[in-house]
Amino acid sequence: MLNLTPRYTSTRIDELPALLQPLAAQSMTLARLYAARGIVQPDELETQLAGLLPAEQLKGIIEAVRLLDVAIDEGQRILIVGDFDCDGATSTALMMRALTA
Repeated sequence: MLNLTPRYTSTRIDELPALLQPLAAQSMTLARLYAARGIVQPDELETQLAGLLPAEQLKGIIEAVRLLDVAIDEGQRILIVGDFDCDGATSTALMMRALTA
């Protein structure tokens, strides 16, 4: 018969890559997540908006803005679709708020 006894393992702060040890003091969960994803270099942990692509470089953004502009000017109905992860829910809420303001 299989032994299905649950086991709990925990990562100690000193077992984390040096980069993640200061973060563990704030959130051990995030530090473990980053470590599990192999993040060990400071540039992999970039959290500033400066690291994002300029909006103009997003594929199809110019056409999307044009279509949205025309739809708003002509009073057309606009369907907003989003998924259920955190960025999908956030962007859906943001579009709803922006378009109904």
